[in-house]
Amino acid sequence: MLKFDHIAVSVSRLEQSLEFYKQLGFVPDKIWQSPDAALRIALMKNGNAILELFCYKNPAPLPDYRKTLPDDLQTLGCKHFALATDDIVSTAKKLSEAGIADNPQILKGRLGRDYFFIRDPDGILIEIIQG
Repeated sequence: MLKFDHIAVSVSRLEQSLEFYKQLGFVPDKIWQSPDAALRIALMKNGNAILELFCYKNPAPLPDYRKTLPDDLQTLGCKHFALATDDIVSTAKKLSEAGIADNPQILKGRLGRDYFFIRDPDGILIEIIQG
């Protein structure tokens, strides 16, 4: 009946985030701006995945508990989003060479899949997982 549609992320600098997510395979689709320029929204697509970026003129900073995975996982709410790859070792190397991941440590998840985390320009956690 229902299907997954999109992930929404609030960012502090839209252009910087657009460039970052382009490196992860997302392509800008639409950009909207409020009449007073206090809010800009961008839709980016990667296959069937849609990323919705909200950029307010005066954003609130990332809360402290969102800065470390163990603290964040214990707090109620949406935690992170994950991007799948067919070759996690190659992806880790490419993201490291691009300056997106700083020597990523590939871990075996409790549910059996290999993964590592990166952060977007605002410190938001993104999981890269073996698909």
